[in-house]
Amino acid sequence: MQKRLGSYADEPERWESHTVINLVHLLTPNSLSIIIDCGADDFFYGVNEALHSKLAERNIPHTYLTGPGAHNWDYWRTSIPYQILYFGQWFAQRKSE
Repeated sequence: MQKRLGSYADEPERWESHTVINLVHLLTPNSLSIIIDCGADDFFYGVNEALHSKLAERNIPHTYLTGPGAHNWDYWRTSIPYQILYFGQWFAQRKSE
């Protein structure tokens, strides 16, 4: 991201204008299938909590999963099967439409 946006220290406005939470206003409810899956000890946990709240505030449907763990393979080994199920159901629904 730094290659595209420059360093955060030099380009804080550019970074903020490209941050997901600051782009939520551009989403149309039901236009995307969104899943957020984050461990409670993940360094992204606070950011994901804020994004979840913002999506809920704007009535943007999404699936939000949290569990014990950090940003590592121990967490992902458990969460990946849920994500595969989520996307499998999403693709199956699209195929039947």
